[in-house]
Amino acid sequence: MNLKVMTIVFFVLLIPFLTPHIMNLYVAWFPQEKYGARGEWLSFLGGYSGGFLAFISAWLLYKLDRDERRQTYIYVSSLETTHSNLEQMSIVFTNKNDVQFNVETQSVVSTEDYEAIRVCFKNVSDNFAKKLIVKLNGHVPWVHKGKERRLYKFQCLTDLEPNQSFSVNLHIDPIWSDSTLVFELESTNLSNQVTKQKVRLHKNLGWSFEQLT
Repeated sequence: MNLKVMTIVFFVLLIPFLTPHIMNLYVAWFPQEKYGARGEWLSFLGGYSGGFLAFISAWLLYKLDRDERRQTYIYVSSLETTHSNLEQMSIVFTNKNDVQFNVETQSVVSTEDYEAIRVCFKNVSDNFAKKLIVKLNGHVPWVHKGKERRLYKFQCLTDLEPNQSFSVNLHIDPIWSDSTLVFELESTNLSNQVTKQKVRLHKNLGWSFEQLT
């Protein structure tokens, strides 16, 4: 809940507590025979505050519904992976800093056996995601793209139009192969509204994804 909504809720809750004090000030400073009886003012303030609360409630519901419809939602899944259908972009999940990458085979140069799976990110919302940021277990992953032989720490993977998909290779260090991997996704729409998601990758279930949020 943002600061603007919290401020409105605060004033909505404050109105019932302020009304008796306002009435006491009215009785103390203004003669009832000239400006109306206390009961008449209570009736007026009751109708006014009720209408105001109804307006605020309707506005909040409208805003929440609008914000929800503007959200971007990314569905993550694994794809069939072979040496012949690897993508041109790779993510390497490792805690090493001296990782070497083979561009021709799209594989990590190592004596260790890195697991490799193809991961698909699909924008299943009706909104354009101008930025997709990914973290793995809270860490920024190494990313390789194109013909470069270097790996870079890079969070933003791509942008996604509605119903557009984007696939990458995920290479997993053997030290993490028996662990549960959690993808933390942040997608930003054209209104700069950020949607955060968490997705868990399970090896024991055939490298399947569980959508957490």
